[in-house]
Amino acid sequence: SQLYACLNDLPEETIPVVWIAFKTGLRISDILGLNQDCLIQLNGKYSIITDIEKTFVKGHRIPIDEELADILAVLIQHSIKNSNKDNNPERYIFIRYQGVRKGKPFNQKTIRDHLNKLAHKNKILDENGDVFYFKSHQFRHTYAVKMLNGGADILTVQELLAHASPEMTLRYAKLLDDTK
Repeated sequence: SQLYACLNDLPEETIPVVWIAFKTGLRISDILGLNQDCLIQLNGKYSIITDIEKTFVKGHRIPIDEELADILAVLIQHSIKNSNKDNNPERYIFIRYQGVRKGKPFNQKTIRDHLNKLAHKNKILDENGDVFYFKSHQFRHTYAVKMLNGGADILTVQELLAHASPEMTLRYAKLLDDTK
């Protein structure tokens, strides 16, 4: 809640990365690898479709709400408008159009640094009263615990997170017990 109270203080390109992480549980690396074909609509419902790098899952689909679909549609249109074969050959939506990283997506470390600068500047505190230190994987944990607290079964959460085994997802079930 502290983060979302000052979310607009983040650099403009970081805000949608945070929203996608929060609403999908995708790893930051997978978000930064989204391309212009990632948004699909089936039977009136929107999803993100992407390949999951860590677990080698191809065509992973995550349902999303219309608000996030609208954000993605704007990002995709911006990418299409500003891209060519030279500056964005992979058709990423989070892309550097110039400089030494031209044609490459944003860097995970940059996103994490933006979040931690925001935490320091806005005094986002942890449960001990210390400045909170963001790690990009925390959005996945938040998403999983939110799903489990909302009544989703462990196999559904496993599928949405593209975990290779239920044992990986069970780590979040322990967090669920701690939050009861």
